[in-house]
Amino acid sequence: MPPIRIIRSPARSTTAFIQCSGVLVINNYGPLLYKRLGFSETKQLLYPAAWLTLAVGLNMMASFLVDHFSRNRFIAVGVFGCMVTLIIEAALLAQFANSSNEAALQAAVAMLFIFEIPYDWCLDGLQFTYIAEIWPAHLRAKGMSAGVAMISLMNIMWLQAAPTAFENIRWKFYLAFIIPGTIGSVIIWFWFLDTKGKPLEEVAAIFGDVDEVVVYQREIDVSADDASDDTKQKSFHEEGGQTKHDQGAREKA
Repeated sequence: MPPIRIIRSPARSTTAFIQCSGVLVINNYGPLLYKRLGFSETKQLLYPAAWLTLAVGLNMMASFLVDHFSRNRFIAVGVFGCMVTLIIEAALLAQFANSSNEAALQAAVAMLFIFEIPYDWCLDGLQFTYIAEIWPAHLRAKGMSAGVAMISLMNIMWLQAAPTAFENIRWKFYLAFIIPGTIGSVIIWFWFLDTKGKPLEEVAAIFGDVDEVVVYQREIDVSADDASDDTKQKSFHEEGGQTKHDQGAREKA
């Protein structure tokens, strides 16, 4: 397989697997979800507002976390974490969606909020970082476009299907996220490559496209002696300039 295909495939599949987390449906059809749980119209609007407010704080926290873990495994953990919350959510809806068990209904709401922790910490911002990093510099714009195009395609697919699916198959619609999302988390963990800490100019090499790399960071050796020589030369030029300045001042005097 040509190297460019190896690079291009994770760009599309990463965003596709992440959109299988179900975040688009939760975000866009939040009021519908809370309505089916039996909450009032006021809470149907308040809960989505609180959900989005929480997302802001979690994304800010994520900016301090992403560079401490390998890219592919952090994404895999995020997708799998979302799947765990959706499994619990589906189980609660299957058992208590039409009941008066308030504790179970509140637990269903809690799962939608807990869902945000793995999504915002591991996926929301990192997906754009990762799909940008895996492309060589001269193709990075096209790679980002391919990844964002996949997000848009998944957006259309899930959001068009959601109202009809919730009306007809109800909680079983969550299985459409759980099954591919779980499979995707395994694929990302074992087969996607880590780009953390690698210079963007060298990323192409880990996909087998070594001809794209002109020089590697490990080959750049700035020794202490070279640094000392540079310092001495700089000091020499500065002293020479100061001497000429002093001589010129004396001549004018």
